[in-house]
Amino acid sequence: MSRNINDIFEEDENLREPAELDAVEVESKGTVEDILDDYNFVRENLIRSIVRGSELIDTSVQEAKTSPSPRAVEAAANAVKVLTDSSKSLLDLHEKIRDIDKNNSEKLENNENNENIDKKIIRSTLSELIKKIEEEDLKTGTN
Repeated sequence: MSRNINDIFEEDENLREPAELDAVEVESKGTVEDILDDYNFVRENLIRSIVRGSELIDTSVQEAKTSPSPRAVEAAANAVKVLTDSSKSLLDLHEKIRDIDKNNSEKLENNENNENIDKKIIRSTLSELIKKIEEEDLKTGTN
């Protein structure tokens, strides 16, 4: 007696446990603080990945040398690739943070320059205004 293929591959709902994921709450503290928090979080994870990847590479290379199966060599090669990618990501992260800092510094400089220009315009305008008031006072004879 043969069984239907659908019966063979049908899942038993009683054997499967529902997966529950903890809620992830993210609190925003403001742009600058969020950038710093995210930077630190990503940096820590990348460094942790690099350190663990290095350990994995050592183990994988030893395995590939002792029993040079294609699978062991593939695992070692994949570990090296992941480590290289993580290292590049860490360098990219630093470069992006430097760019953000540079852009913020330039914006601050531009704002300071604009404020100085505005102050000069206001001063010259106030000076002219005072001069005109004094001229009017002289004309009308009020002091």
